[in-house]
Amino acid sequence: FSEDPGSSFVWDGSAGDITLSNGTLSAISGTGLSRTAIFTPTANLNTGNASIVVTAASYTDAAGNSGAIGTTPGISIDTMGIDITQIWYYTSSMIAITGEKVGVSVHYPETVFFNTTGGLPTIDLLIGNTLVKATYLADYMRLPDYYFLYKVIDGQNDSDGISYVANSLSLNGATIKDSSGNNAGLLHTGGSNGGVVVDTTHPTMEITSNKTTLKLGETATITFTANEAIQSISSLLTPSNFTLAGGTLSNLIVVSTQVATATFTPYDFQQRVNSSIVLKPGAIQDYAFNTSLVSNAAPVMLIDTVAPTVSISMSNNVLSSTRTSLITFTFSEDPGTSF
Repeated sequence: FSEDPGSSFVWDGSAGDITLSNGTLSAISGTGLSRTAIFTPTANLNTGNASIVVTAASYTDAAGNSGAIGTTPGISIDTMGIDITQIWYYTSSMIAITGEKVGVSVHYPETVFFNTTGGLPTIDLLIGNTLVKATYLADYMRLPDYYFLYKVIDGQNDSDGISYVANSLSLNGATIKDSSGNNAGLLHTGGSNGGVVVDTTHPTMEITSNKTTLKLGETATITFTANEAIQSISSLLTPSNFTLAGGTLSNLIVVSTQVATATFTPYDFQQRVNSSIVLKPGAIQDYAFNTSLVSNAAPVMLIDTVAPTVSISMSNNVLSSTRTSLITFTFSEDPGTSF
């Protein structure tokens, strides 16, 4: 005031010498030229203006002169927080494997501001039957969309596509506010089985043989059967894919994306040697780009590709009608009953 109005100026918080619009004013405190009160704007106003007016002639100075009207400068009001208008699934590929990020992007109609000093907001996802927390990541922000992501781990699978749980956005000590400082809304819809497919199942390969033993001139048919479709199965016999002993693999025949056969040919001059056919870890890859983690081995075959020999000796090599000779047959291997 330009002069002390003394007790002629009154406002008790609801009645007195003041006219208000779009808000409330607490009771006046103070004496002398300066009086104070707290103005609280009306809640849930998207846009608007407020005013505080001291009524003309409602107060006087010490001489009894009536006071002039007093008005505040223009007060702009925005007390309505903004709500989530859309949620989209996020993924970097159509099939997510171990280590890839999946989640959602949350859309507000205007820019909001995250304060994560107290914690990181999360949204609940369902991967198969497993509930996980997708965490807000500022690095992925594309205004006005805000990303909540989760890194897939081994053993998580969802053939129908991930889901997100309605109204599961949790602040965890953070705040989300609009440019006016209003709290942003947290309610949102849910999404069922519409997100990225998750596949962390690593392929394996069963290896079988139609032979348990191999002799000179024989080969074995080796069958490779994967637990799921394999990429580039026609390149299965790449030498770096295998550890072999006792022979070679050739003549690959692709039956399907899961099944192929090959011929195992033993080396010559092996006597009672065990074969070894081992497919190395990482040698096969499924269509989600999961690679095999373990080695797969064929059953052992006993190899004998050394032909037996026989030598013949005589006790006498000069014979007559009265003189015989003992003949001895010595084999390199026991012929058993075959001789």
